[in-house]
Formats: sequence, structure tokens, C-alpha cells
Amino acid sequence: MIFNVLRIASMVLVGLVVSACNSSEGRKHAVDDQLAKIQARLTPVVESLPHFSTNPVLPYQEANLRSPFDSSFFEIKSDIKQLDPAHQKELLEAYPLESLKLVGILHQDNLSWALVMTPDETLYRVTLGHYLGKNCGKIVRITDNSIQLIEMMPNGSDNGKQRSVELSLFQGN
Repeated sequence: MIFNVLRIASMVLVGLVVSACNSSEGRKHAVDDQLAKIQARLTPVVESLPHFSTNPVLPYQEANLRSPFDSSFFEIKSDIKQLDPAHQKELLEAYPLESLKLVGILHQDNLSWALVMTPDETLYRVTLGHYLGKNCGKIVRITDNSIQLIEMMPNGSDNGKQRSVELSLFQGN
């Protein structure tokens, strides 16, 4: 008799578990449907990538010429004639002219001085005859707002070519 009671109790318990699973299965499907709707709204539409055509490969025919990126062409050769063959290299000749700033002009007793600042913010006072820049730029004139130089530029020969350059008063901060 006890055996029959246990058997009936176990069948009732199994029935409850099965019915609980069936009702939760229906809720699970409802939740899955709701998630599918939300994901369909949030999924962005991604367009396919455009087709890129390949460019033709062209051979480089100027390989035997001087490279346009070779900076040695623009460096001053030691055998180029100087404006003044006896002049000693000065401190400001170590800097490229475009890195120097003219920050002031001073006039005293018919003599003009220019104040030149280097990239490391060191200030130098120069006058006529001093040299600036890597191309042997000799100061030939000082005005109220600029200095004028004559530089020796390489031109493929030993003599080089003179060119006139002006360094204007720096107007920045």
C-alpha cells in the first residue's frame, strides 16, 4: 500500500513537471519572438563595398637619372668659390637660412645691427659682412625691416651661382 501511494505521488510530480515545462516553453517562444523583432529593428543595413579597379603598373623609365629626393645635390660643396675666400665659418652658418628669424633691427651711430634668433631661441647680433645660413649668405644691406644677403648656390660647376635673398622682420609670437 505504501508502495502504491509512492507510485501515485511520483506520477503526480512528473505530471506537474511536464505541465510546467509546457507552459514555460510557450513563454520561451514568446520571448524569442520579441527578441527577434528587436534585433531586426536594430540590425543596420550594410551596403556592399564598391568595386575598385586596379591601376596599370607603369615602369619607371628615369631610373638612370638623378633622384629628385637626393638632398646631396643642394648641399654646398667645399670646392665652390666663396664670396670672400678668407672668411672663417661663423656660428649662424650652421643653420639653414629658413630656420633663422630676424627679430629686431638696431641703429647706432650710422651703424645698423640685426638681431637674429636661432631655432633653439639663442639671440645673435649681426651687421654688414656677417654670414648666415648654409649657403654662405653674406649680409650686404640692413633696412628698417629686413636684411639682404647674397648667397652662393650650387649650379653644377665649381663656381656656384650668386643669388639675392631677403630675411624679413619676424611678425609672429
